[in-house]
Amino acid sequence: MVWEGYRKGSGYVAVGVSEDSKMGKDIMFICSQSGVKEYTSAGKSAPTPSSENQLNTITTTNIGGDMYCKFESGTLLKSKGIDFSADLKNEKYHILVAVGDGELSYHAQNKIGSGEPSALGLVQAQGSSSKVLLKVHGLAMIAAWVGCAGTGMMIARYFKNTWKGTKVMGTDVWFTAHRSLMMSAVLFTAIGLILVMIHNKGWNYTAESIRNNPHPALGLATVILAFMQPVMAVFRPHPGTKFRPIFNWGHTIVGNAAFSIGIAAIFLSGDLPAIRIEYKGYVACLIVYIIVYTLVQLFLAFHNLMMERSEAKTEVHPMAEKGGELEDIPVENKDKPGSKIRQIVLLLFILFSLAVSISLIVAIFKFD
Repeated sequence: MVWEGYRKGSGYVAVGVSEDSKMGKDIMFICSQSGVKEYTSAGKSAPTPSSENQLNTITTTNIGGDMYCKFESGTLLKSKGIDFSADLKNEKYHILVAVGDGELSYHAQNKIGSGEPSALGLVQAQGSSSKVLLKVHGLAMIAAWVGCAGTGMMIARYFKNTWKGTKVMGTDVWFTAHRSLMMSAVLFTAIGLILVMIHNKGWNYTAESIRNNPHPALGLATVILAFMQPVMAVFRPHPGTKFRPIFNWGHTIVGNAAFSIGIAAIFLSGDLPAIRIEYKGYVACLIVYIIVYTLVQLFLAFHNLMMERSEAKTEVHPMAEKGGELEDIPVENKDKPGSKIRQIVLLLFILFSLAVSISLIVAIFKFD
């Protein structure tokens, strides 16, 4: 059986023969600048050197910094250490491919496995396992934190004095919009979590892989914080009670932490080889979103401050005569000054968030 390996840049390329598409109980061959070596793996521990199968190196070259090797093995592979043998001529097996630095190191997500077992004695195209669940996971997380959460938090902070006197589903417009957007964010997050766990068949991350790219850890932290919000809302104290300010601060801190960590996790996902993404364009979209989000927050904060000062200087309380006495006419159902400007800014930001979300999702689904 003749094997060939190629990779751009220095390091190693490894090919493994396995009964499934995941690492564990495999026979593997690793090509690097020092030649071709045989290893066996059991579980997710470091591969163990082996010499049970005689390999014949045909060529190893390093041209322009890129590495290529060609070698030959028998069609019957065996390893007593992991109690595994492979009849390449008559049976079907999964092929695992990975690349890493040096002669041998942890490959993180720089790996791929064949979707179906194949007879290696036949010349045929090999396809990787499906990435659909992983891509829909990304779609759900982008919808949650770029599409919904940012807008929902903004509405809660700056629009409590807008649409006064108008009720939707029995509550103020701002509260209904905030609650709907944030519950949508939690729902999308839950969907994203389920999909990635199904794809990975559980939590298949090691401490080393998380050090290389902490996306999974940040994603898990985001999920925990997101799920805390509706639980906290169930125990929300009534307005005016002594514990309400504590709830308000806790609700705000947890929400902002979830949003910040969620956006950071989405940033890091662009550098995961598990899905091919045009990295520069992907990151540029996210940077533009963060800049615009920050500028809109600053504008609304400044605008509200100016409107409050203007209102304080020109505040006039309408009076009505009742029983020979004058009393204030309630103005609770009147919007605070600058309502139209706030609504226009919100509409523009919603459209902007939608455009960024679509751009990021297209980037994820662009490549196979």
